[in-house]
Amino acid sequence: MGIRRARNLWVVAVLATQACVTPNTNNLQQSFTAQVQAVSGVRDFKKDDYVLEFSAPVVSGSDAKWLVRIDSVTVEPNNDEQYPYRGIIHSSWYANGELVEPRGVMSFLPMEFLDQGIAQECWALWENDSAQWDW
Repeated sequence: MGIRRARNLWVVAVLATQACVTPNTNNLQQSFTAQVQAVSGVRDFKKDDYVLEFSAPVVSGSDAKWLVRIDSVTVEPNNDEQYPYRGIIHSSWYANGELVEPRGVMSFLPMEFLDQGIAQECWALWENDSAQWDW
């Protein structure tokens, strides 16, 4: 088999794999985890099933040990052709062992998380073209 043919088969295999990716609670949770891990200042990241642990600053700027417990992961239809599914994550956030509770629409998490689309209750939209979640 020639190099060109092997490369073409590889491209077809990648595209076929991407086409087979469907939105589900597993890839939604993985995407949420990746969003948290990508936040500036997050270090010493560990994940165990539905629990994330890491170090990062709190709102005041001082450092904290964070624990995030993913309470629920839901995927539901969304009435939009470009974004046909919406994923919802409910989570409990603890900074140095103290629960950081939202009040109404105010989250009280550091802006670095909020800027990434992350909060105690957050949602993502499934992009059909890229076959991934958009926060």
